[in-house]
Amino acid sequence: GGKKALYLAPLKSLCAEKAAEWTSRYTHCELQCTEIVGGDANSALEETRSASQVFSQSHIVCTTPEKFVALAGGVTQPSVATLLGSVGLVLVDECHMVGTNRGASLELAVALIRANAGQARIIAVSATVGNIGDVAEWLADRNSGAAKPLVFGEEYRPVPLTKVVLGYDCTGPYYQFQRNLDFRLSGIINTHGTGRSVLIFCPTRGAAQECARLIAQNIGQLTRQPMPVHLTSAFTNHLLN
Repeated sequence: GGKKALYLAPLKSLCAEKAAEWTSRYTHCELQCTEIVGGDANSALEETRSASQVFSQSHIVCTTPEKFVALAGGVTQPSVATLLGSVGLVLVDECHMVGTNRGASLELAVALIRANAGQARIIAVSATVGNIGDVAEWLADRNSGAAKPLVFGEEYRPVPLTKVVLGYDCTGPYYQFQRNLDFRLSGIINTHGTGRSVLIFCPTRGAAQECARLIAQNIGQLTRQPMPVHLTSAFTNHLLN
């Protein structure tokens, strides 16, 4: 009761998304959600108000680990205790980032919270973390021990997920093989898309742009029923050249 919620995410876009969502959802409850990230429209606000003022006026704070550490380091030690002592819930999104080159900032953020907000409840979530037991030990509390790990499998999905793996022999230069994979997309989408939205992951931004352009040029080949794909000679020549 009366405690604040702190949301830590590695990306500014995630902080902005959650801040907008929670602002819309909790405004009618008179709860204020604040996004604190560097280099955005909130920079002027941060320059004119101290970190303690920002926290004191917000019920939910969305920020990155780096910005949180910077805010905590910008106030005196007594103020840090007051600042973080008001936090009752910490949600760490994409907690697997602790294993990356940005992990030090996340570890320091959690250490600051543990030292100054010992009663705060920490919830760490990730869709890809493999060593959940180690993460639970890392978040261990001195009084209650290791955190309680909860694993949610495919049975929790609202829509069943079917996994299909397709393999193709790589003959010739690898860059050409990558480009030649694009012409198979129409057949794959027709067979497995079942007329629904399709999300395609590409290795680079350039590859994504090229893939989108080729699909747009040959959008007529996409149907709602599985069927053989017939490519035009011009389209094939474009891929091979």
